[in-house]
Amino acid sequence: MDDAGVKTSVLTLAAPQPYFGDANESKKIIRQINMESARVKKELPGRFLWCATLPLPDVKAAIEEARYALDTLHADGIKLATNARGQYLGVPELDTLMAFLNERHAV
Repeated sequence: MDDAGVKTSVLTLAAPQPYFGDANESKKIIRQINMESARVKKELPGRFLWCATLPLPDVKAAIEEARYALDTLHADGIKLATNARGQYLGVPELDTLMAFLNERHAV
């Protein structure tokens, strides 16, 4: 980062979302990713920001993880994939999640 003149970088998970056929396993992996991102930011203040990953398409689990990431881990934003296992942004199934993120003024 220094050689390229980059002062701060934003950590986000690349697509696709981690899912190997087990929704509970996916939730655990995503929690670990979010915790590791928070650790890096804390250990290198000013160098990294991060956007939390959510276990979509499970909206209830996604809201729980967003709440934890924002309130406990202090995520700087939320990363939303354009497609999570066939569920695209803008579908009515995500309205509850979007309302939650809107209420929180989440980035």
